[in-house]
Amino acid sequence: MNNYWIKLSLMLVLLLQMTGLKAETLSIVAEHWPPYVDESAPQQGLAIDLITTALIRARYDYKIDYQAWPRALEGGKIGVYDMIANIWYSDERALDLDYSEPYLINDMRLIKRKGSPIKFKKMADLNNVVVGVEKDYAYPMEFAGANNFTKVSNPALLPAIGDLLKGKYDLVIGDLNAINYVLLKFLPTESSSLEILPKSVGLSKLYVAVSKANPKHKAIINDFNEALRSMKQDGTYQSIIQAHQQNLP
Repeated sequence: MNNYWIKLSLMLVLLLQMTGLKAETLSIVAEHWPPYVDESAPQQGLAIDLITTALIRARYDYKIDYQAWPRALEGGKIGVYDMIANIWYSDERALDLDYSEPYLINDMRLIKRKGSPIKFKKMADLNNVVVGVEKDYAYPMEFAGANNFTKVSNPALLPAIGDLLKGKYDLVIGDLNAINYVLLKFLPTESSSLEILPKSVGLSKLYVAVSKANPKHKAIINDFNEALRSMKQDGTYQSIIQAHQQNLP
């Protein structure tokens, strides 16, 4: 009888390994941020597709909750959620969060009204202008640390660009793909009145981050990184990116 139960236990362990199940289900929080995170898009957006593919490959189950960014950030930091899906790095955040290797790069740009004389090659070119930003975002360090212009917080990119059109801001900063998505999908007519400045403000690496309140945070990050590397090696990573590029508006 003892041998029977030993064999049965070994068979169950082997079955779990073959089906790829892990004991814990990761609680993931994400900010709605098309085209990267979008519940209405195929696979819920490019970022979610990459992340969940990596987690499945690493044999994790998961559930995703979508929250406004301040709530998502705070919930991840204190451990209400195990993982934040889409986050930029800052030293302050790293006190509470364990970061993965970056899985995407965001090209940060400024957008203005056509006819505005503002040009951007260096931060000094922004003297005394008003820039619409999104609340609690970790923008590139040079931009975030500059104090020669005024930054006004806004809850999301779409209303920020709306306020730009109304003349409340001189500029709005955002990821290039996100700006183009908003203009094409929500402001196709108004977009002719706007201009994206050609010089990048900086490149922001996009990560997942696991709360250090989770005692397995290092193992989760290591598993994610290993799966992400394997996706890049076998072509899965690039295939996912290409599929989402075809679905852009």
